[in-house]
Amino acid sequence: MLIVHDDMIQSRHSVSRISRRWDRIWRSALAVCLALAACTVGPDYRRPAVVVPERWKEATPGDEALRGDWWEVFRDTALAALEKKALAANQTLAQAAARVKAAEANLLAAGADRYPNVTATPSATRQRLYTGVTPGVDDTVTRNVFIFPFNLSYELDLWGRVRRSVEAADAAREASQADLEAVRLGVAADVALAWFALRHADLDRAILRDAVELRRQTLSLVEARLRNGVANELEAAEARAQLAQAEADAEGIERTRALLEHALATLTGEPAPGVTLPDAARTMAVPAVPVILPSELLERRPDIARAERQMAAANARIGVAEAAFYPTINLAALAGFESVEIDNLFRWDNRIWSFGAAAAAPVFQGGRNDARLDFARAQHEESLAAYRQQVLVAFQEVEDSLASLRTLARQAEAQDRLVQASEQAATLARTRYDQGLTGLLELVIAQRARLQARRGANQVHRDRLLASVLLVRALGGGWKAPAD
Repeated sequence: MLIVHDDMIQSRHSVSRISRRWDRIWRSALAVCLALAACTVGPDYRRPAVVVPERWKEATPGDEALRGDWWEVFRDTALAALEKKALAANQTLAQAAARVKAAEANLLAAGADRYPNVTATPSATRQRLYTGVTPGVDDTVTRNVFIFPFNLSYELDLWGRVRRSVEAADAAREASQADLEAVRLGVAADVALAWFALRHADLDRAILRDAVELRRQTLSLVEARLRNGVANELEAAEARAQLAQAEADAEGIERTRALLEHALATLTGEPAPGVTLPDAARTMAVPAVPVILPSELLERRPDIARAERQMAAANARIGVAEAAFYPTINLAALAGFESVEIDNLFRWDNRIWSFGAAAAAPVFQGGRNDARLDFARAQHEESLAAYRQQVLVAFQEVEDSLASLRTLARQAEAQDRLVQASEQAATLARTRYDQGLTGLLELVIAQRARLQARRGANQVHRDRLLASVLLVRALGGGWKAPAD
């Protein structure tokens, strides 16, 4: 017969109530921990608004846009070969690529703080211990101690310090990738600028070679007339001066060409003494560069993307600085084996373990945390201003290039008319001089004007090509920011 007393029933009810109470406390504590773990201090990033013009003053956007290898628009096989070589061997580009790898490694290092840190710290010690309890009695023991523990430590990311650190590192990685694209665009543009300058230096050299030959013929003619008593020493001296001036100008072009050749060697990753580029004295048509909408410029300029990502990283670092004002909780655990005999080290009876938690709260830091927070906020303000300034510079560069192309096109038309008129004037002056109707001075002035007109036309054509390259660079080349 089973007899149940009232006090036994009440005891069981009390145990049940205590169990339920502890269960509620445990659940509440767990919910608080989860809520704290989801807390992230610091401002969430929002891309700032900038003033974007509706259209360009100097051009109307078309349906096409530059894509990929933008230099193909110039239809120059020699330029394409140089671009390919530069993008494969340029050392400035290699530095930017290395910075991307460093940023990726830094992101992995920052992300590692989200996981526990486990280390193994085995040790072997021989020690002599005093174990006596009676004064004057020498009771000692000498023994070996072998320990093989695993230590675990983990910081609870209650305030989002780790999450903000990862956010900052990820934005810095994206900024380094955008910087790589900006460097790639800059290197490709520098190669094109140097190549077109070299081509027109060769054209200028050809013009000056013709001028030198013409000056020599004129000097021979004057000397022959001097021997026949038709000319005088002043005309001969003037002819020699004109020849010397043309030869000096030709040598100046040789220097310019050598410097451009050296620049292209460095851009393509080769030592300057080992590079010799063939003569490229060929004219080419100025291509029409497709223009985009101003609003699209923000997505096509890698330098703007770099500035925007640097701003996002600075914003996340504010949260890292704010988290330093809050307590940190670290969990620690140890598990392993300890024995005085190495043969019995890994016996189950020799196991050891411990676990616990420690909290640390800033009480007095001498204003260090305040200063770090102010520093982070100031850096964010600086990056914000840098981003907005980069946007303004981008709009300016596009408008400058468009204005240059427009005015240079009209200047080229006027320069062509000048060349035709100067050619006609020089021909007439030579005829009049041969017929003895005028002096050498008139011929020299006409020939000098023709030379200046031809060189001026060559320079305007070069400037139009360079302005096209600068417009391509201002538009961001063939790059476009990823959709994410």
